[in-house]
Amino acid sequence: MWLGNDEDESWKAMILIQILAVSWAEDEGKKLQSQLASNPNFPLDSFQKPGNPSIIGCWEALRILMNRPYWNRVWIIQEISMGGMDTPILCGHRTVTFGELADATTRWLHSETMHIVKALIIRERILGGGEFPAVEEFAEYNIVEGTLSALVNRIPLDNWNIDADRIYLIRRIHNSLDGGNWGHPVNLLGMGRLSDATNPRDKVYGFMGLIDPFFVNELKPNYEHSVAEVYTDFSTLFMITSQRLDMLAYCHWREDQEVPSWVPDWSKKILHTLQADGSGAPKLPYRAGGDSIEGDFMSFKADKKKYVINILTICCSLPCFVKLICCILE
Repeated sequence: MWLGNDEDESWKAMILIQILAVSWAEDEGKKLQSQLASNPNFPLDSFQKPGNPSIIGCWEALRILMNRPYWNRVWIIQEISMGGMDTPILCGHRTVTFGELADATTRWLHSETMHIVKALIIRERILGGGEFPAVEEFAEYNIVEGTLSALVNRIPLDNWNIDADRIYLIRRIHNSLDGGNWGHPVNLLGMGRLSDATNPRDKVYGFMGLIDPFFVNELKPNYEHSVAEVYTDFSTLFMITSQRLDMLAYCHWREDQEVPSWVPDWSKKILHTLQADGSGAPKLPYRAGGDSIEGDFMSFKADKKKYVINILTICCSLPCFVKLICCILE
């Protein structure tokens, strides 16, 4: 995978990724975390070979690297998830594996270390002379714990955060596939909703390699179809094949949308869903036929020309025990 040219000292970030990955492999990062917490001046350069250039500024470089637009592309979710942990990640003339990147950003960096990293990034900016909110308040402090930590907490998140959410998502999908488990079609599209796609059709087509063929065998990529047709075809196929209505939890109808109200507009970057948990997946597994799909539990008919679906004889197991005898959605 090619991240782009060496910019903003990204070569330092690539070295730091390898250092953090080695630290995690040795003792889950405990020794290095302790050293950095007690002495922010601990020379990471000691991990370098004699004569190699200093990597001071590596934390800020890593933050910038992980905020590159590349990570927002919808296609990388499928491309990296279907690869191995040894998939090479290239930036400039440096290379790390996806496994090293994942260990560094989703394991070494966690809730107990982020305050340390945040302080280190702030110190790097101060030492580098860069502009920073209330920088004069930090100038006299050279420690991570104590007073600096209190000041650090006043800095807005987007000024220091090393964004590893996309790597965490890709690793989770990869591990699921590696264990022989296909991703849930609707949840996958929901996870990718905040991604960037030059062609909005790729908000569906970009996930087809991660979805059980049972759901998408009859769905062939066709870029001559309109975006509305692609989204409607996917929704119709999923509802008929799965006998489930999970898709409706991702619908956010607006007067200007081109798709029917019962079809999610995946091109819109909407994070929340109806009855969703923190992962974006619906809390309640809406299922017309209970735990089995044997038999005609749902009578489903879609008229895509009129953008109408007719769903007959549905019993939803909801807390309020609502029994829906006939549902017509337009």
